[in-house]
Amino acid sequence: MKILSTSRTLRLLLHCGYVRRAAD
Repeated sequence: MKILSTSRTLRLLLHCGYVRRAAD
C-alpha cells in the first residue's frame, strides 16, 4: 500500500481544485 503516494495525489488534486475555484 502506498499511503504517502495517495495522500500526495489527494493533496495535489485538492490544490488544483482550489486554484480552479479561485481562478473562476
